[in-house]
Amino acid sequence: MPRSHVIAKFLALIYSYLNISLSKNLVPDEIKGREIRHSFLMTLFQPSTAHLNQNTLKLLKYWTWQFVAVRPVCSILMITLQYLAVYQLDQLDIPNHS
Repeated sequence: MPRSHVIAKFLALIYSYLNISLSKNLVPDEIKGREIRHSFLMTLFQPSTAHLNQNTLKLLKYWTWQFVAVRPVCSILMITLQYLAVYQLDQLDIPNHS
């Protein structure tokens, strides 16, 4: 099972443990409205803080599943470009720290 799929399943498990149901619009009052502070790269696309609510949880789920779909596509693209000799890892200037 790909790592990205495991991350999505882990998110679903956490939602079930917290009794969060996106289909039933159910977010427990204990966690509703809590402040979420985003890190630097996220603040380029989102405000620096957000509040936990139904919309925020839906966005998190959608972004996670986008990652599940995009990661394999990028991997297949990289392998194809390597096979066609368009993209070569040995031509990249990556320092070896071993």
